[in-house]
Amino acid sequence: MDRNVLEYEPDTALFVPDDDPLLFYRAISEYAIKALTDTGSLFFEINPIYHKETKDMMGRIGFGNIEERKDMFDKLRFIKAKKRGRRYQNRMHFSDYRLSAPLPSTALTR
Repeated sequence: MDRNVLEYEPDTALFVPDDDPLLFYRAISEYAIKALTDTGSLFFEINPIYHKETKDMMGRIGFGNIEERKDMFDKLRFIKAKKRGRRYQNRMHFSDYRLSAPLPSTALTR
């Protein structure tokens, strides 16, 4: 990982269990599919290594029109996805959201 990333990003944003690199993206996507309006969009800055897996996961959760964008170094770095139609109208308010299980302690360590 680049030195400037390690120096300025919090560890909890950078390090997840090796067997679940999409842990936070999935949690955010699952919440967003319930909380967004019918025409809502979700934007992520992603690890280019996992762009396909991230895109596939968001499609399974219920997002469509998933677009990838490159950064100034020509790496796939961003994803924009729109919530799909009316069948996902089960909305939650942010204060109602709870993680189903605590995050593993390994998600917070290098």
